[in-house]
Amino acid sequence: MDVILIAPMEVSLRNTDNFRENNVENDHTKLSENVFNSMFLKQYRENIGIGALSAYLKKHGYKTKIYNANMENIENKELVSKVVKANPKVLGISLLYDLHVYNTYLLVKTLRNKGYNGHITLGGPFATCTFELLISSLSGVDTIIRGEGEITLLNLVEAVSYDRDWRDINGIVWKDNGTVRVNNPQKVIDDLSILPHVERDGLKHLKSKGIPINVASIYSSRGCKGFCTYCSAPIISRLTKKGTWRPRSPESIISEIEYLVLELGINYLYFCDDNFFGYGPESKNRLKELAQGIIEKKLNIRFHAEVRVDSRIDIDLLKLLRQAGLQDVLLGIESGSQTTLNRWKKGTTVDRNKKAIQLLHNLNFNVEPSMILVDPLTSSKEFIETVEFIKETNLLKTSFPLHIFNQLIVFPGTSIEKELLDCEVITPIKSVKSLEQWSSPEDLYVELQRLYCRYYKIRDDKVNVVWSVLSQYSNTLTLLENRVPEYLLFQRANIKNFPNKSKQIKEEYFTKVSHIKYWKNNIAALILDMLDSASDYLKYSTNKPSTAEFNKKIKEIVDNYHFKTVHTDFERFCKEVDAI
Repeated sequence: MDVILIAPMEVSLRNTDNFRENNVENDHTKLSENVFNSMFLKQYRENIGIGALSAYLKKHGYKTKIYNANMENIENKELVSKVVKANPKVLGISLLYDLHVYNTYLLVKTLRNKGYNGHITLGGPFATCTFELLISSLSGVDTIIRGEGEITLLNLVEAVSYDRDWRDINGIVWKDNGTVRVNNPQKVIDDLSILPHVERDGLKHLKSKGIPINVASIYSSRGCKGFCTYCSAPIISRLTKKGTWRPRSPESIISEIEYLVLELGINYLYFCDDNFFGYGPESKNRLKELAQGIIEKKLNIRFHAEVRVDSRIDIDLLKLLRQAGLQDVLLGIESGSQTTLNRWKKGTTVDRNKKAIQLLHNLNFNVEPSMILVDPLTSSKEFIETVEFIKETNLLKTSFPLHIFNQLIVFPGTSIEKELLDCEVITPIKSVKSLEQWSSPEDLYVELQRLYCRYYKIRDDKVNVVWSVLSQYSNTLTLLENRVPEYLLFQRANIKNFPNKSKQIKEEYFTKVSHIKYWKNNIAALILDMLDSASDYLKYSTNKPSTAEFNKKIKEIVDNYHFKTVHTDFERFCKEVDAI
């Protein structure tokens, strides 16, 4: 085996109630427990980055193997065993975001302790932005690849395979006797259409286990021209001048879609582009050809795309894309406050955000609101403005109403981290432990939190109280919402088993079901009531901010929507249904 590429099992480092990202689920386990879940997933934990790298290496004659731990339910012990047995010349570990950090550290240390002596390299967006922390604290890692990985990884594999010096390869970071060396950026691939299609090992694994698959991730372009201060995309895109934004040809995309539809049975696509609409006339023509090709070939698909508001959305193009299958649009709105948008360098205005939402609603798109309700500097005025914006734009008219509840995450390496360090909202990292200095997984977890979780307190005390309460309720609501559909379907499928049950048991059962349905159908109204209560508290509360006082207000609201009944009885209800 020449190369093994791993997407590690995800583990949240943020063990607080303020982040929806804490709710990590394993695709394989979730889908194995109940096949109904596949009907509601809009995206598997595919890692198309390592899928693209594997395909590129194979095109150049190298033998590769992919392990996607979340999709295949592979624990570290099994991964280590597989790597040691195969003994690849190069092991690549992908860090898309901080959820992959914990198991990356464990894997590297365990592999080195078990005697694996191959070349270990890390890559991915998170690794690109945090390379200095990673290379300083992971002595078992030989290199980190910054930015687009195909050319750099191929050069690295060739050098290792033929025992040549790899230290002058562009695009890598490495340590030279304790000194971090950052080589020049690697050139990017100008024409993405020459690349082979992404390998689909994760989807094929699920299918081989008898799990119905209908969703696949795909990309039609790479890069972003935005400057959002909290995002890693601008950092990666600007490593080289040519890397800012590049599209694939419509023919290349349609060819991959045909394979996914005809060979794997996919009917829903999740486009992972930083900005699906891209920039300029060239991009509009490309999307027009893409939509026309999908329609002409009668590819029966629906798809999701992420869109920046400043990409000047074209109504005729939207109508054509709607006809081709575009259904869900994640719109990068982020805030309804102009001072907040300016602070984050969003490159748009509140008015432009409103017009984009209205246009998409008029064309019957399902708008997924990409929102960040608070950052460390959010004022009461800004929060109230965003609530009024949500109400005015009817933004909760969506299948994703709970997606508005996000707190800004300060990722290491981003522009906003430097800004918050300068104004002393967060503190600098003064020391970094090496791999050998932590003795247990628990010790490692605490150290990684210190390095990678840039916690902060919201400076406005009232906003801090409001968010601490809202985030806890929204997290619980999210967990319940994710589990409700399978059980409602399960109840329907097994209704024939109820005739022999007593009348009282059946009545209790259907009462609980009706409560869940009522709550599920009224989530948007519940959220609006919660936000209105938050605005009123920020406007009119004159006492010292009190978490207990505001929590009491929110609890009264949610209990009116059968939340108490659903929350209290849901686990018991699930067990009852499972036992049928």
